[in-house]
Amino acid sequence: MKKVAVIVVTYNRKELLIENINALLKQTYKNLDILVIDNHSTDGTKMAIQSYIDKNKIKIYYNLFQYLKIFLIP
Repeated sequence: MKKVAVIVVTYNRKELLIENINALLKQTYKNLDILVIDNHSTDGTKMAIQSYIDKNKIKIYYNLFQYLKIFLIP
């Protein structure tokens, strides 16, 4: 079974992001890497998805600046 990477880009849409992550986790194809790119959200997105991060369900990349620089948040 091939690995599939799913990339989700977000900015201040934590409710929709959680809905999206839950839908992805319910897929029958389980060999997924879910990568979230948070474009410097200010609405508490990282805290809202912290449980997914802690359980290693997703990986998040957070844009710490207004410019396109992406850093992995451990």
